[in-house]
Amino acid sequence: MTYYASGTPSLYLTRVGEEEGMLQTGDGRCGAWAQLLKEALRVHGVSSTIYALSVPNNPIGLKGILVKNWIFGRHIRSGDDGERDSSVVGDTDQAITPGGQDQPCITPGSDGILQSTIETDDTYGDGVVQGQDYSYLIYDPEPPNKYGDLVPGEPLPAQGNSNPQQQFPNHAVIEYGGDYYDPSYGISAGTQGDYEDAAIDGLYYSWNARKIEDGLINWTSE
Repeated sequence: MTYYASGTPSLYLTRVGEEEGMLQTGDGRCGAWAQLLKEALRVHGVSSTIYALSVPNNPIGLKGILVKNWIFGRHIRSGDDGERDSSVVGDTDQAITPGGQDQPCITPGSDGILQSTIETDDTYGDGVVQGQDYSYLIYDPEPPNKYGDLVPGEPLPAQGNSNPQQQFPNHAVIEYGGDYYDPSYGISAGTQGDYEDAAIDGLYYSWNARKIEDGLINWTSE
């Protein structure tokens, strides 16, 4: 059986969210894998709880979870003189930073790695959209996101799928015996914080993102 194997890396078509449907089709979402593990434990007399992970304050569904691994790149910003002195190297791009600062800067290319180095009074920066919680911009080949500083890296291997989707509006895991288990990715952890460290790199809000921090994710028992 597989996890989110239907479709392509850019268009995942899996809609099966229950274990019965996954057993019929062989492919399922996180909810189906969590239900399957819960039922398997129940057969052996083991009580467990499904936890739904989500992002707070998300009324229109634009926020979600970035499953490992993502590359949070740095960028070069102009110094106090307001001019970019550093040189563009490789596939990096020159941009005017969004978010009200309007400073000339150099952003990473498609690999998320900044190849340029700072010159004179220029400075390094983290999160090209400064002044906002979601300060990183997810890279896309087309403007304005070609100036993004966040790209997906090597994904966590999932059940029967070495290249699973890495962005989800929510996720489901199992707790039993005081530990947490993610049957979709085969990850286990002793605490909720340990699980987040092992499986999640950040949160997204439309095309913007932020690094994961304690307390940013809602854990709701079902």
